[in-house]
Amino acid sequence: MFTQVYKTFMIESYVRNGRKVEGEWQYSVSDCLEELRNEFPNLAVDEMYSSAYCSSFS
Repeated sequence: MFTQVYKTFMIESYVRNGRKVEGEWQYSVSDCLEELRNEFPNLAVDEMYSSAYCSSFS
């Protein structure tokens, strides 16, 4: 279970790592998780989240 601190960090990381490709915003959950692991090295993160990928249109 993620605490509020982890959730806040993930949202900020998610937005920070967004890229606009051909008019479409793309977000990599795996990039966010990597950043989370670097910031909180003692946190255990389930690997099933590592391959998630999201995108949204502008």
